[in-house]
Amino acid sequence: IWGWTDSSNGKEYALVGMSNGTSFVDISNPENPVFIGRLPTATSQSTWRDIKVYSDHAFIVSEASGHGMQVFDLTDLRNFSGTPITFSTSAYYSGFGNAHNIFINEDTAFAYAIGTSTCGPGGLHVVDISDKDHRFKVKEVEKILKELGLSDKPVIRVNNKCDKLDITRLEDLSKNDKDQVWLSSKTYEGFQSLFDAINLNLKGEISANWIRLNPELGWLRSQLYASGGILEERISDEGLIELHLESFQNDLIKLLEIEGFTLIEKKQTQEAI
Repeated sequence: IWGWTDSSNGKEYALVGMSNGTSFVDISNPENPVFIGRLPTATSQSTWRDIKVYSDHAFIVSEASGHGMQVFDLTDLRNFSGTPITFSTSAYYSGFGNAHNIFINEDTAFAYAIGTSTCGPGGLHVVDISDKDHRFKVKEVEKILKELGLSDKPVIRVNNKCDKLDITRLEDLSKNDKDQVWLSSKTYEGFQSLFDAINLNLKGEISANWIRLNPELGWLRSQLYASGGILEERISDEGLIELHLESFQNDLIKLLEIEGFTLIEKKQTQEAI
């Protein structure tokens, strides 16, 4: 159970976590509480639900599978006219599924979901709630990308201002999600994770493969060494150069278009060893 006071009229409300959602009760008159309505659970029923309030909004998590975080504009309670209302969420955050508790730091406007399955079992999941309309803005960006015919392109979500968080290794946090990075443009921490995410989306995964070069591709051998991608070199029984090459997936695809550049199958590599 949590509470909220409407600053416009002084009314006091109890926010009650139920198995099937969240109920809102006007307790301005403690001797005559009035049931205002209910916000249904985001997914399934659960005996555990936690609620916190920030900037006239309720932030609700639950142990229900896939629940995420519901955001409800408490000023909607003013619409009560005598008949209980079934409310809808004002915004929704799906960055995690179930959570045990939620804590809000009102000084930084960060919500801390505790006991999520992200960032390791029972990990802490931090959400910037300073902009209540951020979910709307994200959808608007997605809408524009779709109108431009770019909705199928990779998207990286960048979480800035992480210097305000008590996190010592932003790179480690970013490793858990290839489509989302955490950084600080003030301290520059986490920028390597952004560069890595861009390379991953543009060039694919990094892999190490044995490749064979025809004699006339000595110029390519020099370029590969200059790029720092050669891990090992050997000469085949036929006198051809064989290189153990570490490269991005898309770069390897382009190299395979060069005549005389051959990818050695794993079976061939094992026989050579």
